[in-house]
Amino acid sequence: MKNLLTASAVALVASFGAVSAASANSGFVPSDRQATGAPTFNVNVGTVLADAAGTVSVYDTNGELLGTTPVKAGLNTDVRVHFVRPALTDVVAVLDIDGTRLDDLRLGL
Repeated sequence: MKNLLTASAVALVASFGAVSAASANSGFVPSDRQATGAPTFNVNVGTVLADAAGTVSVYDTNGELLGTTPVKAGLNTDVRVHFVRPALTDVVAVLDIDGTRLDDLRLGL
């Protein structure tokens, strides 16, 4: 399992090489996300790799912001976003660094 996660992280980093030099290593790492079931007041988006400090924001399927949490430069594990109101449907997590949307991740509840 550890080798699969390492390979996934390496593949993710390699896939961001075409985005830009400033965001070459930023994105969601496919690994340990947790579905919680609706309605929920938080979601664990798993591991986030960021070139610089940024934010992970979570939106409902109507595009309304549910919650935001900061991430630091480097590897951020167990990234959990708490909501101001419950999510009743699937959500989309967005990684933003310096005003640039670098990655998004749809999460089924």
